[in-house]
Amino acid sequence: MVFCDYMALLSVEWLYYHIDTTLQTNYSSGMIYKIPDIKSVVATNLVRFRKSSKLTQLQVAEKINYSDKALSKWERGESLPDVCVLKQLADIYNVELDVVLHEESTREKLQDLSRNKVFISILSVLLVWLIAMITYVIFEMIAPRMFETWLIFIYAIPVSAIVALIFNNVWGNRIYNMVIVSALDWGISLSLVITLREVAPNSWYLYFVSAIFELMVIIWYLLDLSKYNEDRKNKNKIALELKAKHKEELLKKATEEQAKRNLAAKEKAEKSIQKHSKEKNIKE
Repeated sequence: MVFCDYMALLSVEWLYYHIDTTLQTNYSSGMIYKIPDIKSVVATNLVRFRKSSKLTQLQVAEKINYSDKALSKWERGESLPDVCVLKQLADIYNVELDVVLHEESTREKLQDLSRNKVFISILSVLLVWLIAMITYVIFEMIAPRMFETWLIFIYAIPVSAIVALIFNNVWGNRIYNMVIVSALDWGISLSLVITLREVAPNSWYLYFVSAIFELMVIIWYLLDLSKYNEDRKNKNKIALELKAKHKEELLKKATEEQAKRNLAAKEKAEKSIQKHSKEKNIKE
């Protein structure tokens, strides 16, 4: 009983955390949050995990000491098993309990989307170096003495930083902007110093300019970070208000469903008692 209560608390906390993170994500993207149908989510996952485990409904029902009809109702989304039974099913299917409660399509889409963004960003930066390599090979083959061809790779550093900065502002986390801008700053300075070293021997003074600019980038980042944290707090406040509202709705819905189950069980017990009483009277 203690274990069931503990697992119930964990499940409720997970559900509230899932709603909280979804609310924050949808609020920041301008989407309207909609409470998922927990019954259909659990039903879909139960069917998927059972089939992947190559088990029949009867085999699973025997393992948890339930009828296959009860399992069929859960898999059709007509009713929900209690937390202890869900934990048993999760153990049979070798998955975590929160995976059973989580909508698979949403989770996989978010993971795939995040993974694709990272791959596209990395490929775009590598494309810069591929172009640099092709250019280097062409000049080495056609006119190797025209200029110092290895400078092409030096020039590729700030160009790569510009590409990375663009993709990071579109898809990435603003926390990486400081590192990318710093790479762009020092990459440009290095390119200019090496290019102008013969024309302007004192071109290395440009490094002082880069150092001052780097200091400005750090200060800008700290100011931007404080503003970002303030905006995030405001978003979290709104998300918490919405979360409290949906939490109340979920608790109300769960209480009503539990009351219906208790009433159905009570009616079933009363009918069973009446049936036994009639049979006993007939025998007498």
